[in-house]
Amino acid sequence: MGITHVLNLPVWVEDWAFRSQSSMSLGDLTGKILRAARVWLTLRWVWAVVSKSRLAVYPHNGESMFVALYEFKVKPGKTEAFRQHWLETTKGIYQEFGSKGSRLHSTNDPLVYVGYAQWPDRQAWAEEKRFRNQKFATEREKMWGCLESSYTIYEMEVTDDYLQPTPYS
Repeated sequence: MGITHVLNLPVWVEDWAFRSQSSMSLGDLTGKILRAARVWLTLRWVWAVVSKSRLAVYPHNGESMFVALYEFKVKPGKTEAFRQHWLETTKGIYQEFGSKGSRLHSTNDPLVYVGYAQWPDRQAWAEEKRFRNQKFATEREKMWGCLESSYTIYEMEVTDDYLQPTPYS
């Protein structure tokens, strides 16, 4: 049985239940179906983790990937608030506009941060970003309120990629 068949729970459980129903009680059948469901959910979780980690390790794989690099100059006394609002804004951009996520980096200057955002392509990044969820729009306004300035430093296409999730051992 291939992985695609194992991940298709209704067919798998239905077939198993049909073949088993003549020789077992309803309680036994229910127990087997529940165990099958747990196995299925576990396999789905493992498949999702493996798929995502494979993408995280080798995200380029010949497919288009766009990266934007930003510089944020934060108002004095606003760094913690900025970081909180940046995170919520980034979650909204990820959920609503298809970004691949972002990282925020501190610099030698405690008021300057650099953000790195990954997108499937330049077009997805360039589209206007009007949040449907008002919470995310409010978070973006609060984030901007913490800033003296914000710039897109670089717009980049990924050409080669060898980021790894763990150090070589």
